[in-house]
Amino acid sequence: PHFLFNILNDIYGQAITKSEHTADSIAKLASMMRHVLTEVNEDLIGLEKEVKYLKSYVELQKMRLTEKTKVSFEVDGNIGSQQIPPLLFINFVENAFKYGVSNEVESTISILLSAQTDSVSLKVKNDKVFAKNDKDDSHNIGIENTKRRLELIFGNRYALDIYDNEKTFEVNLKLNLK
Repeated sequence: PHFLFNILNDIYGQAITKSEHTADSIAKLASMMRHVLTEVNEDLIGLEKEVKYLKSYVELQKMRLTEKTKVSFEVDGNIGSQQIPPLLFINFVENAFKYGVSNEVESTISILLSAQTDSVSLKVKNDKVFAKNDKDDSHNIGIENTKRRLELIFGNRYALDIYDNEKTFEVNLKLNLK
């Protein structure tokens, strides 16, 4: 809900200032909501659809950023032939924006999704500009839920490495699809 409220507030601001980006922002948000409502009921969806969803999310987040935050989102390999469970990567990307964005200090978020013949890899790395509040368990809940989901779906056919140090947070996920 916070994401939705934040984005709607940003789009409202665009409408007030008659920004040329308002229509595009609404279309991206509508596409994301459609994806969540329709694809989440499927066991597997095309990786290409999931990448489109992630790109829309990143583009909407970029609307709120200043020049202090640099964002890189790269896709490597053929994403047209892979099938993955829907919404598998979003928690990692959301966390990068939640803890890696600042209007005061320089920060970087990098996302690399790579598709091979029988595997898909995701690497998300962000500078930590906000410490995780001990009272805010949403960071751990999202990651723990994703870990459980990976275990249920992939068993021993995945590798998840998380590096959490004082300055950066990095997630490396590799899914073996065969």
